[in-house]
Amino acid sequence: MNQPIRFQDDCGFLYTRGDELGQGGQGAVYKTPEEDYAIKTLSRALNESFQQTKERAAEFVKRIRLLPIPEGIRMAQPVSLLWTQSGTKAPDEVGYLMRYFSGRSSFQEHYFKGIQNAKPIDALPAEIRPFLSRYVAQGSSRSRALALADLACTLTRLHGAGIVYGDLSPANVLIGDFSDGFGRTCLIDPDNLRMEGERDGAACAVFTPHYGAPEKQSGNATPNWTEDAWSFAVLAFRVLTGGCWPFRVSERDWDSDEEDVVQYESSRAILDQLAVFQRHLFSDAVFRLFLRMFEDGLNHPRRRPPLLVWAVLLAKSADAMIDCPTCRMSFFPDRNSHCPWCGGDAARYAALETNRWRWILQPHPASSKNDIYPIPSRLFKPFSPNSWCEIEFQVRCSFDKREWEPTRRNPSPEGLSWKWMPEEGDGHEEEGDGHESV
Repeated sequence: MNQPIRFQDDCGFLYTRGDELGQGGQGAVYKTPEEDYAIKTLSRALNESFQQTKERAAEFVKRIRLLPIPEGIRMAQPVSLLWTQSGTKAPDEVGYLMRYFSGRSSFQEHYFKGIQNAKPIDALPAEIRPFLSRYVAQGSSRSRALALADLACTLTRLHGAGIVYGDLSPANVLIGDFSDGFGRTCLIDPDNLRMEGERDGAACAVFTPHYGAPEKQSGNATPNWTEDAWSFAVLAFRVLTGGCWPFRVSERDWDSDEEDVVQYESSRAILDQLAVFQRHLFSDAVFRLFLRMFEDGLNHPRRRPPLLVWAVLLAKSADAMIDCPTCRMSFFPDRNSHCPWCGGDAARYAALETNRWRWILQPHPASSKNDIYPIPSRLFKPFSPNSWCEIEFQVRCSFDKREWEPTRRNPSPEGLSWKWMPEEGDGHEEEGDGHESV
C-alpha cells in the first residue's frame, strides 16, 4: 500500500496530499483532508534543483502576500510555503498551501463539460431540443449573465487595486453557492497575478489558448487590465451562447516548425450570424459590448470596455429577463409576449423600477408557501462591485391580488414603481409607486 505523500511548512505543520483537482503548465493542484485548503505543487524548470525551486516558490508566496489584494475578495491565495516531508521516500516537490472553495465546480466542468445527456424538454422545438435541453440544465441565460456579472465585479475590484489576473479561463473560475439565485464565482490559480506594468517575461507569456489577448502572443505585452477584459469577453460569449466561439481561429499543425500562435480572423461575420439568436440570450447593450471588444478592441486594447461596464450591463440584461415556467429558458418579456423558445404563455411577473434601475420579480414556485421577496440594493444605490447583489429590502407580495407591502423589519422603499404583468382589464399595466396591504 502506497504511503500518503505529506508536505511540511516552515512552521513544521504537516499536510497530506489527496486526489488531484487539476493540472496545468505551472503545476498541479491537490485536495487535502481540510476541505477549505488545497496544495499547489510547482513544476520544476529544466535543470532546476530542488533548492532553486524552493527559493522560487518562497519568492512567489512573498510577492503575492505583498500585493494589495482587496479584502474579502473571493480568490484562492497562498497561505504558506510547502515541501515534501524530509526523511520519506516521496519525490522532492515544492509548492504552497492555498485557501480553496470546496463544493464548487469550474466553468469548464459546469458549462462546457457538464450535462451531456440532459433530459429532453418536450415543449421545445425538435430541431433545437437537444442543445437547449443541455443549455438550460446548466443554467438559463439569466442565471449565466448574473454569474458573469459577479465575476466581472471580482475582476473590477482587482483592477481597482492595480492588479492584473493574467490567465482568465474557464478552468480558473469556480461557480457554486446558488443561495442568491445564481452561482457566486471564485477565482483560483493566483500564479499569474501581477501589478499593472510589472514586467516578468515568463509570467507575461502565460495564457490559455484561445482566451489570451492577441498582444500576449508576441510575449511583449506588459500586464494590463485590457488583457483580462479580452479573456473575460471570450469566456462570457462562450458561456452565454452555450459554447460558441466569437471568432474563427487557426493553429499550426502539430509537426509545424512555426510558433504556436493563434491567428484571429474577423469576428463580425460570426456575430452577425448570431444577431437574431442572441436577442433572446442577452441584451442589445451586451451585444454592442462584444462588437466593441472583438472589432475595435482586437488591435487596439485601450478601446476594450472595462470590466465594470461589463458587470453593469450584464446585470441589467439579466434583470430584464424572466424564466419560462414551461421550458425554463430565459427571455425578454418586453420583446416577446410568449416564450420564443417553446411558445408558452408569459409567466406572471412584476417590473420594479426606480430612477436608477429596472428589475423583474417572478413569483416563487407554486409549491412554495413563501410570500417574502428580497429586493436588491442596485435598485436604490449606485452600482458597486462590492455590494451589487446585497439585499436592500424585503417585501411581502401577492401575485394573485397584485398587492405588496414591506415586511415589518423594513421601512417602505421610496421611489419604487411596480408594474404588474401581464396586463389585465383595459389592457394597461397596473402601476403604483406606493404599496397596498395584502
